[in-house]
Amino acid sequence: MMIGKKLNSSRPVALAEVKELLREKTEGKELGYEQDMTAKYVKKFSRIPKAKVDKLVEELRAIEGIDEQSAIRIADLMPEENETVIAVLPRGTKISEEQLEQAVKIVESYRK
Repeated sequence: MMIGKKLNSSRPVALAEVKELLREKTEGKELGYEQDMTAKYVKKFSRIPKAKVDKLVEELRAIEGIDEQSAIRIADLMPEENETVIAVLPRGTKISEEQLEQAVKIVESYRK
């Protein structure tokens, strides 16, 4: 809980962006417990750099049925199977098998 801080806005962010934000905010400073745990988590699970994540999210959003939040989750998970893509989409999302395969292929191109 942040005492004395007001939330001005919120938006979904990828792990790679969290990693960069933490690095910028804590440069030359000792990390608090929560920041340290978050830094360890993003270091372990962030798979590609922020610049690539931004491009990947943009490409995924071009697929009908994938919104920004879902695209960011997909970019964080880097799924190898259609079922994993389905798992991160909101319930009731209408998306074809071809679109799922397209999403997995796009992710695969960034994995290399």
